[in-house]
Parts: sequence; structure tokens; C-alpha cells
Amino acid sequence: MSKYSVIKIISCLVVCALLFDACKKEELEIERAQSQEVFSNTISLIWNQNDFETKKDVEVGLTWCFSFLGADLPIGGIQQALVWDSHNVINLDLRELGFNSLALMEISKLVEFFKESEAYKLHGAADVGRFVAVVFNNSHNYYKIVGMPTHLNEFNKPFIYLKKKAAIIESAVAFGERIIELPRTSKSIERMGYVAHELEGSISKNTQVIKEFEVMDVMKNGQLRFGVYNVNGKLIQGADPNLSSAGKPAKCLWCHETRIQIGFAAQTAVSGFYAPWEFDSIVNSNSETLQLYRNSLKSGIDFEDFKAHTQNWKNYISDLWNRALNVCHKNGGFQLMKSTLS
Repeated sequence: MSKYSVIKIISCLVVCALLFDACKKEELEIERAQSQEVFSNTISLIWNQNDFETKKDVEVGLTWCFSFLGADLPIGGIQQALVWDSHNVINLDLRELGFNSLALMEISKLVEFFKESEAYKLHGAADVGRFVAVVFNNSHNYYKIVGMPTHLNEFNKPFIYLKKKAAIIESAVAFGERIIELPRTSKSIERMGYVAHELEGSISKNTQVIKEFEVMDVMKNGQLRFGVYNVNGKLIQGADPNLSSAGKPAKCLWCHETRIQIGFAAQTAVSGFYAPWEFDSIVNSNSETLQLYRNSLKSGIDFEDFKAHTQNWKNYISDLWNRALNVCHKNGGFQLMKSTLS
């Protein structure tokens, strides 16, 4: 074999090796692209103004919505995230809100859902109230964004509970009796978890049967996080209406919006369990720790404003109202609109 032939063969082998390597890299890039879906971080929101609402009200409502979903809301971040494009259109940049990467990805998926809708293509924006209803009031989306564990065992892992539990015989939420597990420490928000056992039967007669679990802990941004698990410990969309009026996680914030609530109606003490006034004392101590933690945060949320959070509910209610008006407009009659809202 001539020297020229050997060089030619070696050259061919080198070229083949380079082409093979290039093909492998291309395959890896394709696989990487397929496994890493890209979602949009920006969306336009349209505000259907009523006679009493201001731009500031809408901004405050959205701020609390994102805070309830775990956003850190760094100082100045909300001003960067919410920019009015016109009188009633807001350009929202989710990247400025301080969400962790997983939460940002989950919300960005929902942004794509909105942008692909016929309504968004028609108006170039999503209704503010509808946006809040989807990202916050929908339990499946709420759980994904706040990172709620899918099983009760996973939720319980970070927490150590007091051996003694609280018995709540008279509840303003549950139709039956409840047993509540309380955190052992009141000094750390990372260890502050609560589990309510929703029961059938009587605690004092020792005939109680656990039917469901409602849980609560504290997120890094100082907001409370909620979840509901069935008797097998599986995460579910909301409380069984036969057991309580608690509803879905978003409804829990109607009572726990700014603090860990003490008992509203509990009066009866049961031997072997914390009495209602002892339960309240423990909760108040934990609330003080939570407030101190919130005061230490450099956040765009004002936890001292006990009414600001209501703007979030107004944004959500506006979606219900607008949908009811649409039904009324299409079908006629105030009675139909009234039945839609009820």
C-alpha cells in the first residue's frame, strides 16, 4: 500500500469521526431541546374597569396574588413587573416577581395556555380576573406553583409535631370535630407545620374516624401555604363539602390571609388534648414568630395592611361577574345572570 493511500485512509477516518461526533452533538441538542420546553414569561392583561376600582387597586390585588403563590416580590420588583401599556392594559413580566425556577416554569405554562386561546388572539390580552382565577383559584395550578407535595408523608417530613394534639369540638369550618397537630417549635417558620384531622364520630367517646387532612405551613416569603389530602394521604383539589366548608386552598386564605387563626367557635375541652384556650395560646405564640419573620423581609408586600389582600379577591370576583354578564347578554334576562352568580 502506498504512502499516499495510507494518508487518504487516515484522512477519511478522521473526517468520519468528526462527522459522527457532530451528529452525536446534534442528537444531544435535539434531545435537550425536547426535554426543556420553553415557555413565555410575559403576558398582557386587560382590566375591565368598574366605577369604584382604580389602577392601584388592580396592582395591589395582583401583588397579593403573586405573594400568595410564593413570590418573594423584591423591593421595586412589582414596579418592574407591572407596566401599564395603555389605560386598561398591563404588560406583566413574571421574571421580576421573585418566583423560584419551578414556580416560574409552572406559571409560564399557564401563560402559554392564555396566549393560545381565541380570546387572547382576539384582544391581545387576557382578562385580569380570569388570570387570577386560573393561576391562583384553580387548586391544581396552585399546588404546582407553590410546590405542594403530592402525598401527606412528604408534607410531614420537615416537621416535628407536639405529642399532645388539640381537640376542636365546635368548629366554624368543619361540620364535625377536628384534631389538630401543632408544631413543636414556635421559633422557626421552617418547622411551622399544622395538620387538621377532619373526623366523623366523637373524640370524647373515642369513636372518631379520620376522613380527611387539611394542612398548612409557611413559605419562604412569609405567606401561608395550604393543602388538602384524602384519608390515604393523596393530595386532592379541596375539602369534602360533607365534612367542612373549607373548600379549596384558595378559600383557606379567606380566614388565614394575614395570620394563623385561633379558634373561632371552640369552647369544649377534652381530656388528653389541648383545650381551646391552650390551642389559641400556642397559635398566638407561633403568629408572633411569623410576624417577626415577616418584618425581617425586604419585600414589596405590606403585611401590616390588613385590607390590601381583599383586592386580590376583587380581581377574582370581577372574572365571575364578567362571565355572568356575558351569559346574560347572550341569553337575556337578569334572572339568568342572578342564577349564574349564585
